[in-house]
Amino acid sequence: MRWFWQRRRQRQPTVASPSAALTHAEAVQRAPTSSGRIGQPRQLTGDLLILARDYLQSIGGRVRVEDEDVLSATLSDGSLARYTTALAKARADESMTLLVEGSEALAAMLDDIAARSRFTALRLTPAADPVALAIEQGRVMLHWRTPAPLSARMVRQEESVAVELAYLVVARDRQGRQDVWMRQAVEIASGRPVPVLSDTVLASAQPDSVPTDYEPRLAHARTFAERILGEPLAATGVFLWQRSLDEYRRRLEEVTTTFDRLQRESQETARAAKLGRKRELSALSEVYAVDVEAQLESACFITSNLAQVVLYPPKGHAELLVRVDL
Repeated sequence: MRWFWQRRRQRQPTVASPSAALTHAEAVQRAPTSSGRIGQPRQLTGDLLILARDYLQSIGGRVRVEDEDVLSATLSDGSLARYTTALAKARADESMTLLVEGSEALAAMLDDIAARSRFTALRLTPAADPVALAIEQGRVMLHWRTPAPLSARMVRQEESVAVELAYLVVARDRQGRQDVWMRQAVEIASGRPVPVLSDTVLASAQPDSVPTDYEPRLAHARTFAERILGEPLAATGVFLWQRSLDEYRRRLEEVTTTFDRLQRESQETARAAKLGRKRELSALSEVYAVDVEAQLESACFITSNLAQVVLYPPKGHAELLVRVDL
């Protein structure tokens, strides 16, 4: 079994793409889109130009639709980028870049989109009153000791940063290949596992900037995440090996019996039979080999709010300090 714990090598774009570096990715901002002619709004007709519009807006460009097949944008560095899907217009105007399937401009744009999607950041919106939440949780925890009402006071509020890692697990054996996505989230400071984002939480999250020191943080989080994922991956490999083990043993016995007979029948061909046995056993091992690979595909830095709340039970009971995830 083999496990490959490394991020896929990013391809270098064939042409310079009009984007900022990945480590300086900023929050997505929708820039206003204006038409090329006053009083005559234009709508883009091609899917590629719609993709380009969304991409340019996501990197902070101010987009302008000049025509149904012409798109221009003023980028954050002040440069102007113009794209068209019409070959005639691209040939007539050197300032326009042809955006069609297979073009270098489209390839560079898709590469940058893929690179940006591998590293993202979100900030979660606080969804509850920390004091009320702590009292509710404390009432459940302390009900068996003190059923009386509780009071609470928030003493500290801080931010916590976690990383949610998405792995593509590829398992191969005699019966074929299966791809499975696995998500694991860990808190960077403590290394403890935390729940992955649900669809409800994700819908209310706000875009955030990727930390400038993301590399050591990511490496630290991966150490804990891959330690957690190691056991299920090993179990997967054992399961795949065992489900083909009986068939492999039968084939192994057939090969061994056949070449043993050949060696006994003729001493002249004993050496050739020995070499043939070695080749067949090697081929048999390759056919029934089990391969489990887990490759890191993306990472999302998640900033959330935490609060420390002191619970005050009735007299005669000690105060209790709880940590509430908002």
